[in-house]
Amino acid sequence: MNLPPLWKIQRELARAGRKLMHLPAELLRHVYLRRYYDWVLSRQVKRIPGAVSFGSEIGIFLIFPKTGVLPSHLYALEQMVQAGISPIVVSNLPLSRTDFAELSPHASLIIERPNFGYDFGGYRDGVLEVANRFPELTRLWLLNDSAWLVPQKRTWFDDVRDLNVDFAAATSNFAMPRVDPANFREITWKFRVTHRNFHYASYALGIGPAILRNPEFVKYWRKLEIRNDKTRTVRRGEIGLSQWVLKHGYTHRATCEVDALDRELEALTDTEVDRVARELIIPGDVIPGDVALDAVKEQVLSLDALSAEGRSDRIAFILTSVSRYACAYCLPSYTLSHRGFQFLKKSPLWLSPKGAGLMLAIISRIQGPVGQDIQQEASRIVRQDAETHIQ
Repeated sequence: MNLPPLWKIQRELARAGRKLMHLPAELLRHVYLRRYYDWVLSRQVKRIPGAVSFGSEIGIFLIFPKTGVLPSHLYALEQMVQAGISPIVVSNLPLSRTDFAELSPHASLIIERPNFGYDFGGYRDGVLEVANRFPELTRLWLLNDSAWLVPQKRTWFDDVRDLNVDFAAATSNFAMPRVDPANFREITWKFRVTHRNFHYASYALGIGPAILRNPEFVKYWRKLEIRNDKTRTVRRGEIGLSQWVLKHGYTHRATCEVDALDRELEALTDTEVDRVARELIIPGDVIPGDVALDAVKEQVLSLDALSAEGRSDRIAFILTSVSRYACAYCLPSYTLSHRGFQFLKKSPLWLSPKGAGLMLAIISRIQGPVGQDIQQEASRIVRQDAETHIQ
């Protein structure tokens, strides 16, 4: 039997030792934090009725309004109401009187809560607030303001309804083998949902009646471990909810799935492939060590876009990047223009300077008043991020 290298054995032993050292504190957090929120912090939750009556579909819209309620928040709520959805706004920050006044005409209920548990802490309060309505609902929607809603010919809500599945999302992650950037040419595009970390992105979810009628669904939310730990939140919430759906055998799908992305790219012209590669965004701070991916991109783009090598390398590099970061982060230009995708993630604006520049260029092509609002909000994000780094 071939043993792994000594350094790998030492690394795993050190990792196991660290876990054992932190185990008592971790067990205490697991037992205590959710109960602390339910018994103590939840007393600070405020509930204010809105003007929109409750119907057969309810949407929980989580916001984090650091600079107050924004035009993009109101646009998202307007889209939900037009789609026949009754919005519940959950704010993880205190709201001013002006904020309440702006939100009220577009919401059925406004919940102001302590900023605890990230997005799933807010989702949890919203879900438990309306759990008694589940038997009469045809769909429950979960959305947050980590992405802008961009005007398209069809709404994401229509796309979800057309899927006709129990659990729908905008995008998924961990469905493809992750390739080392240095070996990007070796990528083989195999979409699968068997990875233990496979999950649907939580910024946009649609949940059908079969799940809502299952008492275990409410139990999942009641027992959900929430804390101010991003990694644990993703593990217990985003990944945990998706794995719960898979474990229970429900049908599921994303509206902007990438299982056939390799074939889609092959169908593009050389010029189109080159543009997709040039406008591909690498949020370099997400995966440690992926600064190398930026260097590989420059190397690939130096090749003649009309040559066979230049084309194949561009496609392989695009697929490698998506396998590591997901299309919502990497391919906003492609998904907006070729897929009619309605979401645009905000985080690339502060995750890397190059990503911010590309994002601003992509955003500048969004037409109409909503496009202007997004441009102004994006410019403010980049400016504030720059000021923070200077300080």
